[in-house]
Amino acid sequence: MKLGVFAVLAVLLVSGCSDDGDTGAGGLRGSGKVDSSAIELPDELAGLRDRSDVVADKSGDDRGTTDRDNFNKSVDLTKAWYDRAYDGAGFGMRAYADDDLKFLPTVIAVRAPSPGLTGGPIADPEVLGVEAGPSVPAYIESDGVECIQYSVTTVPAGKTVDPDDIVTGLCLISDDAHTVFVFGINSGQDNQAKGIELAKAAFDATD
Repeated sequence: MKLGVFAVLAVLLVSGCSDDGDTGAGGLRGSGKVDSSAIELPDELAGLRDRSDVVADKSGDDRGTTDRDNFNKSVDLTKAWYDRAYDGAGFGMRAYADDDLKFLPTVIAVRAPSPGLTGGPIADPEVLGVEAGPSVPAYIESDGVECIQYSVTTVPAGKTVDPDDIVTGLCLISDDAHTVFVFGINSGQDNQAKGIELAKAAFDATD
């Protein structure tokens, strides 16, 4: 059975302690090591362009301006969440698109480390008698990029999973100074590969 909408819970557990050993509500709170300088992600990355620029090219400047204005409102709201979690560490966010407006990922970068992706609760596929499904997310790693994926179709145990039914909910790459997230990768192995490439390119572009 295919589900029209399904949300994977991808929880980023950001742990950090202050100099006196107290743990703040945010991952880096009280550490005294926060770099708050803003991150400016480039207009073009991994063969993709700024989404609003693509919208303007396809539908006119007015539509492009409206898209950018609406996106900037989302940036402000999203930044507030990341400021809380990362104690005001530098933040950047940009929506990208291919020329056909079919691949529409969003990149978020912060000047702070993150541990790996996790989620839950995770259902046991043997108990459910399935090979894959919406309630059975899988963790993958490729070239230092971590992703969480799941199948929108419930596949009985022993059956083959259609690669086009695989949705990548979120990808992450991090070191001791930066983290890059890629959202909106959507379905298909090809899109997953594009999302991983985008994550690496955005990470390299974050100084």
